[in-house]
Amino acid sequence: MMNRFDDDIDTSFKRLRPVYAYRSEKLVPIEKALEPIESQIDELPYYIKIAKRHCHFPSEHGLTHDQSAAVYIYTMEWGDTTLNRVLNRALRCENRQALKVWFPYLKLFDTALDILPTVKEVVWRGVPLNIGMNFTKNQIVTWWSVNSCSSSVNVIKDLLGNKKDSTLFLIEAVSGKKVSGYTEDEKEDEVILRIGSQFRVKSDQLDKSNDSHLVHLIEIDDNNDQPLASAMNDMKPAAAAQPSMKTTSNSYSSDDNETRNKATENVLQYVNQFRQPDDDDDNVEEEDETHDDDQQADQFNGSQQPVLTPPNPSPPTVTPLLSTAVPPSIQQVAPPVKSQAPSLPHPHSTPSIDDIGDIKPDTLVEYRKLSREAQQYEQLYSTIDSTRKKQLGSCIKNIMNKLRKETFQTSTIELFDFLCGQGTEVSNQSIRISNEEERLLCLSMLATLILAQLPGRGLTDIKTEIFLPLIGILSQNQRNQEFRIIFLDHLHKKCPYTVPFYPKRQPNMNDKQYLEVIGYIEKQDDEQRRLETETEFLTRMNGLVRLFCKLLVSHGPPFDKDLTFAWKWLSDVLNLPPKPNITSVLICVFLEEAGEIMMKVYSTQFPKIIKAIQTHYVPRLEKKTSDDQITRLRLVLDKLHK
Repeated sequence: MMNRFDDDIDTSFKRLRPVYAYRSEKLVPIEKALEPIESQIDELPYYIKIAKRHCHFPSEHGLTHDQSAAVYIYTMEWGDTTLNRVLNRALRCENRQALKVWFPYLKLFDTALDILPTVKEVVWRGVPLNIGMNFTKNQIVTWWSVNSCSSSVNVIKDLLGNKKDSTLFLIEAVSGKKVSGYTEDEKEDEVILRIGSQFRVKSDQLDKSNDSHLVHLIEIDDNNDQPLASAMNDMKPAAAAQPSMKTTSNSYSSDDNETRNKATENVLQYVNQFRQPDDDDDNVEEEDETHDDDQQADQFNGSQQPVLTPPNPSPPTVTPLLSTAVPPSIQQVAPPVKSQAPSLPHPHSTPSIDDIGDIKPDTLVEYRKLSREAQQYEQLYSTIDSTRKKQLGSCIKNIMNKLRKETFQTSTIELFDFLCGQGTEVSNQSIRISNEEERLLCLSMLATLILAQLPGRGLTDIKTEIFLPLIGILSQNQRNQEFRIIFLDHLHKKCPYTVPFYPKRQPNMNDKQYLEVIGYIEKQDDEQRRLETETEFLTRMNGLVRLFCKLLVSHGPPFDKDLTFAWKWLSDVLNLPPKPNITSVLICVFLEEAGEIMMKVYSTQFPKIIKAIQTHYVPRLEKKTSDDQITRLRLVLDKLHK
């Protein structure tokens, strides 16, 4: 059975009217979008339910549930009336009026592609027929359908099998849309070329001994019709000298080394099969040279694996680490906050910049930027009246109360639908977000509710399995990218040691005011309110710092994919003057959560840090830290130092 990767390609090269009127359609749910074509596809409502149930949502790229389902259902295969086949037949038809019933779906599908990543790479497509003779050198062709391709030649080869007279298309794409991760079968590495894509034929077809054929196309960009990567020209003279491999002389054009390596590897892997069998000497030379190219590609691909060596520049040496001097610069991966608005005063809870306390200068700059951006968001939603805040708060709490390990997917889908403006039922009333200010308020409420779940040491495995993924998904979601700033600002206000920052006592502060500045909170004790005890304070800080450290080593948002920021944070802590008890908690929790992975990643340098903490830093802490805290820290250090 044919599928979308080897579906028919129109070789009549008819000049059809472009399809664009669907862009003015309103976005509607997928059920509504596909309603006009239900008569063309049996059991379509059933397939829609399957798509909505299994599509990739929540989406880290910001797709709505319906947009993700629109992509998913396009990739489903169920027979002759498969949606992609019926749609593409309509797109190739000269009767453009017949396309109108598809406009609502095309709007949903196309806006999803707008959001997904654009790739510039070599992709592949196949047809189980010999149509290569229809494509001649320098010919310009337009494909009017949606074209499913794969970045892996093996996917197409497996689909074509050993069929004779098949045609493989090697396409240098410059505006492909990467949909892998959103398809029914993720192993297909699918890249979609959009309706009306145009190509220039690089050369006449190349023939293989088993009667299969290769056509080399270069996608024509709106701004540049030069090839992405004319990888065949990058082959050695022995290969280029063969008559059937002759191509025009173009300079190598590529955006980066990754594109070049991937293009070369894919092309050489398959094109070698089209060589003439009687050129043995040339084949030997080409095999050696291809091996060199493969080695280069392997070396490059290896560099994309998870970081297993210290970042560049190197970590600080032990000696300055134990002084109060600023350690050698370490690259901070977390991006600086960009603020377009004029400078605003810092929230009242932050001490004056003239006498702020103990914090490293470079860290202070980033902390200030983050706080100012968070305050701008707060000013936007501060104008919402209290009644509306209660309504929205009820919705967020209602969704969060359903959040369990077994309901994580359905609850997060409901949450993202609500954040995208879909209504949710609370007390028989449908409530929906109506503007940006309300969406920002809901993100703030989410941050507050998440942190409220961590009163102390009780960051259980269940809470970890729920809240860490939720924070990561929200932080990397493009439609709610403000959550990262809002969440970190909430966390820093509750626990300034996650900056790290030790607020300084100002001359006009009494004891209660100072304790509140460093993180103490009031608790209700029977009919009276009191400040929490030091034990309660340290227990609560332990939970917040533990969440922070788990996020540091989670290889994703709200922090970097490697451990650069984790090293930077520990370096800051060790280079600030130690404080009674709390500094010991910071170091101990960090080593409990991140110690083992830091030992693996920084296998040469980090053991020296552990030894230096044991030898030089712990004696400084002992003067200001309780015996039980010191004992706990020593046990953690001894475990890592074995």
